[in-house]
Amino acid sequence: MKSITTTPKSIIWLLSLSISLPLIGMAQDTVSEDDVIVLEEVEADNTVSIEESILPTTRPFVSLYGTEKSIVDTPRNVTIVSREQLDAIAIRDARDFSKLTSSAYTQSNFGAPSNPSVRGQSADVLVNNVRRGLTTNGNGFPVNFNAVESVNILKGPPSVVVGASQYVGGYVDLITKKPNFEKDSHELTLTVDSEGLQVAQLDSNYVLSDTMAFRTSFTAEGTDDYYYNNQKRITQAAYGAITWKPRDGFRLEVNGEYFNASYTENWGWNRVTQDLLDYGTYITGSTAAVNAGATTQSSSLNEAATYGAFGGGKIETTGTTTLDRDTRLLGDTDDSGGEFVTSQSIATWTPDSDTTIKNNTLYQYRDRDTYSSYQYSEVMRDNFSFTNRTEYQKNFESNGFIHKLIAGLSVRYQDVEAANDFFHEPANAWDLSRPTSEIGVEDEFVFFDNPLTAFTGPSIPIIGEKARGKLTLGRPASVGGDYVGRLYELDATLLPAGINVDSAFLTNGNPTISFQDPDGGFGSNNGDTNSSEVTQLAFFANDDIQLSEQWSWILGARVDYVNVDTEDPMYDDIIAFFSQYGAATTLNDFVTANPEADAENHGEFLYNYNTSLVYKPTDKTSFYVTANYAESPPVGLGGGISVSQARNEDAFVRESTLFEAGYKGSFLDDKLFANFTVYSQERSDPIQGGGSIETEAEGFEFELNYQPNNRFYATFGFSYTDAVSSSLVSSFIADGVPFDQSFVVDTVDAGFVPVTFHGPGAFNNVYILNGTSESPGVPERLFNFLVSYKFTDTTGVTAAAVITSPMNLGYVGAPDELSGGFNISNSAEIDWQKTFDIGFFHEYKNWEFRMNILNCTDEENYGAVNAIYGNASVFIELPRRYELSASYKF
Repeated sequence: MKSITTTPKSIIWLLSLSISLPLIGMAQDTVSEDDVIVLEEVEADNTVSIEESILPTTRPFVSLYGTEKSIVDTPRNVTIVSREQLDAIAIRDARDFSKLTSSAYTQSNFGAPSNPSVRGQSADVLVNNVRRGLTTNGNGFPVNFNAVESVNILKGPPSVVVGASQYVGGYVDLITKKPNFEKDSHELTLTVDSEGLQVAQLDSNYVLSDTMAFRTSFTAEGTDDYYYNNQKRITQAAYGAITWKPRDGFRLEVNGEYFNASYTENWGWNRVTQDLLDYGTYITGSTAAVNAGATTQSSSLNEAATYGAFGGGKIETTGTTTLDRDTRLLGDTDDSGGEFVTSQSIATWTPDSDTTIKNNTLYQYRDRDTYSSYQYSEVMRDNFSFTNRTEYQKNFESNGFIHKLIAGLSVRYQDVEAANDFFHEPANAWDLSRPTSEIGVEDEFVFFDNPLTAFTGPSIPIIGEKARGKLTLGRPASVGGDYVGRLYELDATLLPAGINVDSAFLTNGNPTISFQDPDGGFGSNNGDTNSSEVTQLAFFANDDIQLSEQWSWILGARVDYVNVDTEDPMYDDIIAFFSQYGAATTLNDFVTANPEADAENHGEFLYNYNTSLVYKPTDKTSFYVTANYAESPPVGLGGGISVSQARNEDAFVRESTLFEAGYKGSFLDDKLFANFTVYSQERSDPIQGGGSIETEAEGFEFELNYQPNNRFYATFGFSYTDAVSSSLVSSFIADGVPFDQSFVVDTVDAGFVPVTFHGPGAFNNVYILNGTSESPGVPERLFNFLVSYKFTDTTGVTAAAVITSPMNLGYVGAPDELSGGFNISNSAEIDWQKTFDIGFFHEYKNWEFRMNILNCTDEENYGAVNAIYGNASVFIELPRRYELSASYKF
């Protein structure tokens, strides 16, 4: 059995190089051709260089089908974001993508969103067209743009070449910086702002020979004590890329990056009511009950359950106050951090003008740690993944039709060890008007059978991890084994009537084997906690058939075989903890006799299909219709798969269907690009705890890009998104529907604030039982625009805006008859919001200066958070701030 411990690690920068070297020998006697498009050699027109162009029709684009295909001919809604646009919007995290593309509002994810959201779902992140993964719920490291040259954003699931994960709302493909063969060059950029931001970057290009060039980029951020209390983001990133083209028709690109981050997450405010959002009225009340035990509560557990707070109690309110906007929920010891390493090689061999063989290999390593005193604990140790994809591309004619065929093999392996504890996260317990030193839970609350947490049971200290916050026995995590379920499957007669055994834990400090609620105890299978090895082998083929000058048809298919070996990484920790009290024997004997209780092996075939029909009335316009069907495995913490997920064969395969139609075209002598898209999608959205919730999303998107010359450009986007979530009672516990949808009454007269604890099946606000709800944190309408104008060749101004329509923070509840009397259907709603940014830039010889005024109208905006926390959290957006950057080229 595995235990989460820190192990020695070897960072392999050029691991994938060995995979690509065999292709070098295949590059003999190749046909000479210009096999690579060099950015500096392409121009949008006589006045706009490729570096300045924002028009997608002028940029090299390897389509989502794996072959070069113009953006007009690509039958999906794809946004190509240039380096010019990234600089213009002062991009700092994943949420800034909403300034550049439609359908891309991203929840704050506690101030550290690692994945943007597209069409109402956390999106996949790719690196040079290979999935990055190793994440869940879009939460993780701050986004690192040190290595990024440009970005391709796809709406909806990927093609069969990439294959689907459970994040099928869309993907962001990070195109990394590549060396050029023109000359040695360097650029140093320093950025600060009025709230404490401090960033430095050095980007260099080296021409080593006619056949080899090298590029480096180093970024360091020292943002400390930012706008929010005790906020920090300390990062270092080092990136290197080398390109080697020893002969015509062969090219090898290798890149690697090391990223280190130390940062604090940002929960924002708790106890969210409509009065809090509209008027700043915050309800105060005691926080002592959480650590003092049930005897100090003002109500019994049964009375608390009446208000939908199973597993918790309520706190008497004492009045109201107004919070400073820089206040947030945190304790004195809160911290997050870790390391992230990538290495990638792309080898391309072109033996003739109609044939290309490409090998793309990506290795990743991630080690991450998060602890928040309000009792969220997350540990991911030495996780890594390895992906190798070999593609064969062939252009040929058959029966009068021209085919562009791509076929290949993909192999992926990942090893994840991850555990967390969110079952003892009493989000609304803490009074933010009180000192931060009061925030934090104690041993009795987390590790022992406290009546307040009887519904979810205790957590277990992780071996080798130091205690944090007010805890003294160690770092907690919830178990990932299915001990109760397995025992029930084996022999239900072993259990008392109507009750499941929740395995061994302590009651009032005494070693016992306890019988508790059938859905509780540490037998509740945290679907996040996992120690899993996932091997995935895939074959794919996609044929782009030119039927005539105006019609083309795309057909693609992919089959994946996924094998999962997974176990509970906390089993050794359970035994070690209870052995101290002599209470481990029964559990140990049971698991020894029934090893499936804490481990599972599962294999499954998954299928993906895509088809599109494209009609081009002119060379520069097209109509298309696309259908896509995708199957993917479930996802737990770190992108792994837990025991309960692997065991649930009925829910292992997550399905998604997409129907999309659109029109796009280039007009005004390629100075204007426009696209309009309508879509309908059904999918399974992953949520914390390893479960999912069914979502139907439909809407339309409209985008314009206009650039008549090198003095002016403008982009505009509008999207309408109708995302509806639904659930059945049967999946309520089995598939982990969203759980902490806690409510807070709007008036002090009601006299209480619920203390809620996360756990599958907790009726903390009406989980859409046999009904539907608008998906939280998804604005129905989103507007964005970006405008840049140069007064002279060296001086100009930019302006950007994002406007969002109202959105709920939590799922809207069901009627009384469906929710068992819990008609707690009110959800706080964020109203219409707008953010305007303005920037000024000036170039002088080798210098470039830029000043941005972000949120220049000083709007007091809020951000939605992860939907499972509902009205227990709202993010406070930053006020107006002034950002100054200076770049020097030499």
